[in-house]
Amino acid sequence: MVSLSSRVTPVCLLLMLFAGVLFSISAVPERQCALHEVEKVDQIAVKQREMLGPVVRIGTRQSTGSGTIYEKVETEVDGTFEYLVLTNHHITRTRMVFSFTADFMIGALIKIPIDTGCSVVVFDHEGKKKKRYAAKVVAEDAYLDLAVLSFRSDQPIPVALLATDEMLKDVRVFDDVFAVGCQLGMRPTPTFGIISEVVSGVTKKIEWMIYGTTAPITYGSSGGGLFREYDGHYYLIGIPFRVAMTPDYQVMSHLGNAIALTTARKILEENMVSKE
Repeated sequence: MVSLSSRVTPVCLLLMLFAGVLFSISAVPERQCALHEVEKVDQIAVKQREMLGPVVRIGTRQSTGSGTIYEKVETEVDGTFEYLVLTNHHITRTRMVFSFTADFMIGALIKIPIDTGCSVVVFDHEGKKKKRYAAKVVAEDAYLDLAVLSFRSDQPIPVALLATDEMLKDVRVFDDVFAVGCQLGMRPTPTFGIISEVVSGVTKKIEWMIYGTTAPITYGSSGGGLFREYDGHYYLIGIPFRVAMTPDYQVMSHLGNAIALTTARKILEENMVSKE
C-alpha cells in the first residue's frame, strides 16, 4: 500500500506552495484598494472644506467678485460670529456711485459720493446651498488693491488656513496650486495649475510680491484664493487679482496673477483679533 506522503512529489509540493502564495497575494490588493479609496475620498473632502468652503461671492451694485474668509471672531451675541473676508479693492470700490447737484452760489456741480454697500454670498462645500449677508468694508488699500470686509452669521462657516512666512518662502516656480473663485459670478469653482513666476519689488518704500500662475482665472475670480498644499492641507498663499489680455481684448485665462500673502500680511494683521 502506497502512503499519501509518498505520492506527493517535490514538484507537487512546489505547485501547492506556489498556489498558496498566489492566494495570499490575491487577497492583499483588494484590501489595499479599499484603503486607497477611503483615503482618496477623505482627501477630496479636505480640499472641499479648506478651499471651496472659505471662498465667497462678493456683490456690489455695479460688479461681482470673490473673497476668502480668513478669520472668525466671537461677538457679544451668543452663537453669532463675525467673519473677516480678504478681497480686492477694485471690487469693493464699485460699491460707490455718485450723484451731482448744482450749487448756484458758486456756479458749479458738486459730486456727492454714495456708498451702496457690499453683499457676501456664502455657499456650502457642494455649492448647492447659499446665503446672502450684508457686509461692511473694514479696510481698503487702493495701492496694493486689497480690502477687508466683515459680516455676521450664526452659521458655522469654514475659515481658510493662512500660510506662514516660512511656508511662503518655499513657493517656487512649478509648484502645484489651485485657484478658487466665483467665476462669472457663479458659485466658487477650483482651477488647477502651477506657479509660473515669482516677481517681487519695492515701490514707494512698499515691498510687494506677485505670483504668476497657469491656473485659469476669469472675470469674477478676483479676490478669491490661490492655495498650495502643505502636508495634506491647503493653505492660502495669494489673492488672484488680474489676468493677461491681448491687444484685441482676448482674455488669456491661463496667464493670471495673484498678490502674494506676504504683501497682504499688513492689512490682515491690522484687522485680525486673534494673534497666533
